[in-house]
Amino acid sequence: MAKFLCLGRSGPCGLLSTKFRALILANLLLAQVPSQSAPPAQPDKKLTFSETHYAGGVELARKGDFTRALEEFQQAAELDPRNPKVHNILGVALSQLGRLTDANEAFNHALALSPNFYPARKNRATNAFLQRNYTFAASEFKDLARLQPKDFVSPLFLGLLAIEGSNILEAREHLLRARQLAPGDRRVLQALVRVHFMLGERQLAIKTAREVRLSSNATHPERFELGVLLAQFEANAEATDIFKDLWNEKPGSYDVGFNLALTQYRSGQPAAALRTVEELNSHGAQAPEIWNLQGWIYISIGLQDSAIASFRQALAAEPARVEHYLDLSTALMNAGDWLSAEHVISEGLEKDVDKDRLYVQMGLFYRRNRDLRQAETWYRRAIETNPSNEAAYIALAHILLNGEHDGEALALLEESLERLPASSLLNYVYGSLLLETAAPENRDQLEKARFVLEKALALNPFFANTHYRLARLFLLKSNEDKALEHFQKAISLNPKNTGALYQLSRLLARRGERERAAELRKALQRLHAEKDKLIQELAHQSSDRSPAVELIPKPKD
Repeated sequence: MAKFLCLGRSGPCGLLSTKFRALILANLLLAQVPSQSAPPAQPDKKLTFSETHYAGGVELARKGDFTRALEEFQQAAELDPRNPKVHNILGVALSQLGRLTDANEAFNHALALSPNFYPARKNRATNAFLQRNYTFAASEFKDLARLQPKDFVSPLFLGLLAIEGSNILEAREHLLRARQLAPGDRRVLQALVRVHFMLGERQLAIKTAREVRLSSNATHPERFELGVLLAQFEANAEATDIFKDLWNEKPGSYDVGFNLALTQYRSGQPAAALRTVEELNSHGAQAPEIWNLQGWIYISIGLQDSAIASFRQALAAEPARVEHYLDLSTALMNAGDWLSAEHVISEGLEKDVDKDRLYVQMGLFYRRNRDLRQAETWYRRAIETNPSNEAAYIALAHILLNGEHDGEALALLEESLERLPASSLLNYVYGSLLLETAAPENRDQLEKARFVLEKALALNPFFANTHYRLARLFLLKSNEDKALEHFQKAISLNPKNTGALYQLSRLLARRGERERAAELRKALQRLHAEKDKLIQELAHQSSDRSPAVELIPKPKD
């Protein structure tokens, strides 16, 4: 399945994206470009040559022309080599051009001339953060926070540093302090959105995101990055609103249109998603990932033939990408065209792609055809080819469980964790299996399940199902307080986790909190009603609209 254009470049959702880092740098440094054209001068005093170049550089910087601004600042520095302000603004221009090492030399020069010139010190610390020199950055910002207690920049960066170190409670403390000092600063608010999500404070995260979205001076890149952040934490409806705003401002923008269609698809609006894709294609943005997404949208509304045609277009345009073989063969299997599905997988195996993933797909092909022996053979072949293939271990364990070989499945997953101890997914699956296969009186296995699930949680704190499994485990151990904590966290991370909603409502009712229990039951009923309504709508669309291959855009000549 296609992903956000930017997610692949952003890293895990708990970490700060490269794009967000760039926005932090640009905004903080641009804020230091003086509003006046030159350093303050005496009344009626003519500007020196240095001040003239400084003023010219400032005007160019305001227009975003940092290459020419740099030339002006360099000339100003040659004429006035002992002015720390000149060297600082020179460093700002160099930073904007991505020359961080040269910028640091300019900031160091400014500080050598004036050790208490805090703007240069702050800029140097900012660059250290961007260069991932976290130890130096933290030391500098701690000193600056003490020396300039009313400046929001230091607590902002101390919060960002705490996020990078996974110290999320500490990050919230710093960022709330930064918000007190600069209530409307969008960089602070956006960092708080991330922290609130990471702590499971979903409503606070969405409320804070709305403040950024509705800010009159929020830039297009800032709102785009906010939309991506919301989507990373499955707040797809809110992300859709942001991308819709951006799409209305810039119709035809590829990044915006793709992300809008994807969030519409993920939030259960397939018809709207299809309209967005078709409009994007009308602007000439025909690309393999667009056809891929279009294929999944067609599947969601029951247009199997159109979906298959879309996946074939994506594969024809990008035959060296394994995902297209996986998606097309999956669509063909869902349509019952087993011969074509097997042919597509075999065709992929002849290409220079990740063969272990296709081995897993072939195993799935045989499993769905109830040939478990062949499926097992292909899964084991995938593991031999790539011992780091998580999906192969999980699929093979599933085969063993179906054959009532619980012990072998547990042994396989334990072996997989010896090879991949840092896999949060394998820890989650192994811990879940330990929990599901443990007799209530088997305290040793339950305790082992708790240990493994808590390790999975440490490796990935944002997976709602791990919290759900731990909550169920603590119910078995009669620890209702811990169960309550994990059920609530599961719902915060995924408000549509029906299992957690149901179990938590029962737990609260048993504890006498009937009003809260009733609210959760209403939320559960709404989810079921939404699901029923969506199924009815899709059935209606599927019957009213025959598979129409002509709707699929043709490739450019």
